[in-house]
This record gives sequence, structure tokens and C-alpha cells, in this order.
Amino acid sequence: IEGKYKTEKYVCPCASLTLPETFEEYKKILSKSTRQNIRTAINRQKRDGKNLTHEMIYVLDEETENTLMRIRAERLPLKKKHVYKNCSFAGKVYNHMRDVMVKLFAAEQNVIHENCNPWCFLVKEGERIAGFYWGITNDDKSEYYIILAGIEEDYAWYSPCVSHFYLYIEELYAAENNQIKVFDFTRGGEPYKKDLGAEVKMSYRIDFKI
Repeated sequence: IEGKYKTEKYVCPCASLTLPETFEEYKKILSKSTRQNIRTAINRQKRDGKNLTHEMIYVLDEETENTLMRIRAERLPLKKKHVYKNCSFAGKVYNHMRDVMVKLFAAEQNVIHENCNPWCFLVKEGERIAGFYWGITNDDKSEYYIILAGIEEDYAWYSPCVSHFYLYIEELYAAENNQIKVFDFTRGGEPYKKDLGAEVKMSYRIDFKI
């Protein structure tokens, strides 16, 4: 097929965490430095009087949706800057042209609003959202797909999402009725995914020009 048509190949890292049988086994997946960083983040929160809590919700009101989209929009330029920094010259040109095309021709969509089987992991200080993971689940809620993530800039020092997701996973093991088996972080090889124990694999795509 590749000999018949002009093709372009793309490689992208994807990360997924399959929860082992026990929490002790899960902790062994994490590096020593990651476990220390999580302890440091939690201690830093307590030291600075940041009373952060976390919750998993399955219904989002309009105000929460708008807050999540704002947090993501504010953090996206920083994420792009980091990604583009490691690209080749051709990759930088491609990404720049893609961004221009999106701004000119793509209609902005609230991806959080248009979904099925949604869930959201929120880290909050009082009623203020400090960070979040948002995504969808499969029908029996055994696999959770993380599609969007974001942190308020003034909470970044406290690693709210990584530290509290670790605590949430610990709670899952303590619960007798936990059904979650997999957290799929989908595309991208961001360091926080590996920090939480996700295994990074490469996915491949071939585009055919007919």
C-alpha cells in the first residue's frame, strides 16, 4: 500500500497505568525520587496552610466547565512552548503552521461539554479549583481515559494533581468496591504521567494521500 500511495508516518507516545493487585505493588512502580517528591509536595501544602482536598465527580455544572477550560487555556501556551522546544526545525515549522490554520479555520469547541461518560478529578482549596484531570470512561467504568489536565499557576509549586491523585489511588485500594482497573493518559509523554506510574508506549499513524 505504501508503494502505491504517498504516505506520511507519525509517531506519538501514549501512557497508560494498569493498577496492580495491591497498593504496595503500586508504590513499587514509582521511583524513589517520585515518592519523595510526593511527600515533599504534601508537606509543603501543610506548611504553607494550603488545605487542599480532592474529589471525583461525574456531573459538571456550567461554571465548573468554564473554569476548567480557562485553566487549560492559560496553561496551554506553556505546554506548547515546552513541546516545541524539543522539536526539530521541520517539526517547529509544522506545528506553527498547524496553529495558524487552527486559529483561522477551526471553530472553538468546549470539549468538556460535548462528551459521554464524563468524569473529573478535582483538587480544591475551599471552593477554588487548584487543578484537575478530566476525561471519559468506558461503559462499565473500569477504564478511565484522561484527556485534559490543568493546574492554576499559583498552585503549581504544590504539585496538587500528582500528589492528590496518588492519595486518591491509595483510597481506591482501601475501598472494597473499587472497579477502576486502568487509567489511560492517552497521547503525550508528559513527565507527570510517568511520575504516577504510567507506562509510556509509542503509537504509530500513517496518513495516505490519495
